[in-house]
Amino acid sequence: MKDFNFADTYLYKLHLLTNNLDKILDQTLSSRCEITLSQFILLLSVLQKGPINQRKIAKFLMLSPAAVSRQVEVVKKKGWLVVEASESDRRDRILRITPAGSKVVEAGHDSLERHVFEIFNGQDNHVSLMQHIDALLAGIEGVSRKHSNDRLKVIWKELENERRKANQHTKSKATI
Repeated sequence: MKDFNFADTYLYKLHLLTNNLDKILDQTLSSRCEITLSQFILLLSVLQKGPINQRKIAKFLMLSPAAVSRQVEVVKKKGWLVVEASESDRRDRILRITPAGSKVVEAGHDSLERHVFEIFNGQDNHVSLMQHIDALLAGIEGVSRKHSNDRLKVIWKELENERRKANQHTKSKATI
């Protein structure tokens, strides 16, 4: 571990990349469109998915329902999003983007496209980067699924052990 340099690891470099990109994209959107990156991603998702249940957006964005609720309230106050109760279940909140929200998303998307083009110095490197990102995400999904299955197997064994103990306890009571 002496020769280990954390700054040279994939973990650290991915951390730097995501943090710096988030900051740059957030600053670009804030300065040009008066919207944060997280608000933009929420609106873009609602625009792409159509009128959608708030819980489904939270799941799609892999955010907590509370985090999405906070962002929804902010963009709703700005007039970019409408929140309606579902006709089938009044507890469900359906999100719809407004025309003003659509304009903000379009302006934000254009700003980000120009900025990403600048980051890549006008080259088509973003295509190969997207292929690498897709491969990484597929790998993460596979590992995540495997660990989820492994965890389910452990939970199942724990439940089986508890069931056996309960059965033994019941049998021992019956023989007394």
